[in-house]
Amino acid sequence: MNKIERLMNTIIILKAQPGIPVESLARILNISCRTTYRDFNTLALAGLPVHSSTGPHGGYYIDEHYFLPPLRFSGEEAASLIPGWKLSPSAERISLPEKHAPGSA
Repeated sequence: MNKIERLMNTIIILKAQPGIPVESLARILNISCRTTYRDFNTLALAGLPVHSSTGPHGGYYIDEHYFLPPLRFSGEEAASLIPGWKLSPSAERISLPEKHAPGSA
């Protein structure tokens, strides 16, 4: 896993499991605790509100009001995602707007 993938995974995990201990995060990502701390620093320098709490249930988290901006895909990139989406179990529950539906002009 490259650094960008690791940082994105860190953000996702911190949002999904607020208060996660650094040791647990390092184990999930298969990295050292030192690398995890360096990644926290990188995320903080990029403007992400990474915080820690102390105590028996303490750990690291990203401010609950922070959200990742939506991804923007080119038309070609978006079209390449549709075959995988159609195979997804959730595809039946999610409908695309008519102008974006597969096979529409």
